[in-house]
Amino acid sequence: MKISECTNAPQWLKDAKTENADVEILAHGWVRWNSGEWRGGVWCGGVWCGGEAKWVMSLGNCEGWSKVLVASMSGVCYISAGCRWFTLAQAKQHWESKRDQRPLTLALMLAATEIAKIKGLREDE
Repeated sequence: MKISECTNAPQWLKDAKTENADVEILAHGWVRWNSGEWRGGVWCGGVWCGGEAKWVMSLGNCEGWSKVLVASMSGVCYISAGCRWFTLAQAKQHWESKRDQRPLTLALMLAATEIAKIKGLREDE
């Protein structure tokens, strides 16, 4: 559904710079991002868990899922991957336990760690 057609869309979503967005508003105000562009990053099947973001950055698509880095307004770095929503610290812990199965994802987490450092983001809340 288009953001403009959602009667219960939060204001931060209405104000977001998007193109061809297809979204659903879930419980607790969470937004399921089905497709479209958000500030140049393409999300497919991602779940945005509410709140406002300073910016988002696509980390690419590998091993079956797109990975998106999100800088929260509170300065925490989050990772969206398919239906998963982690702080960067949680994401690294999750995929390190699957080291042999997800080598490309681990490489993206190394990149996300460096980006978080450069941008002054914390890895956890």
